[in-house]
Amino acid sequence: MTAYDALESVIGPDSTVHAPDIRVFGSVARGEATPGSDLDLLADVDRGHGYFDMAEFALGVEDVLGVMTHVATPGGLKVRIRDRVLRGGRRPVSRGGERR
Repeated sequence: MTAYDALESVIGPDSTVHAPDIRVFGSVARGEATPGSDLDLLADVDRGHGYFDMAEFALGVEDVLGVMTHVATPGGLKVRIRDRVLRGGRRPVSRGGERR
């Protein structure tokens, strides 16, 4: 099972994650991950949900994949990397269950 397949089990159409758009960025998205790499996710969080929901989501992904997971919002990205991440983030699965 790939990381993308495992993510699908966490953020697929039956998920209760409060983020309609989740993208992978960093070494995993670039295909440069090593066994010690972490997983960087970018999430557009639904209104009314925030830090605790993102932390719960990150911990759920860590439980499934067994890797350290960081979740950021577009506004939470450092300015120096924001444009690059927003252009290059990969969507592992749409909320409708289809890969993008």
